[in-house]
Amino acid sequence: MVYYLLKVKIILQIYSVKLTYQAMQVQKQTDKYIII
Repeated sequence: MVYYLLKVKIILQIYSVKLTYQAMQVQKQTDKYIII
């Protein structure tokens, strides 16, 4: 049970990191458009 909870926690962390990375990429793209 504890192992399962740890696994879920790690998956959630990886998922949030991916979402943060995607948000950063989008932010970079919008910055480019603003500069243009």
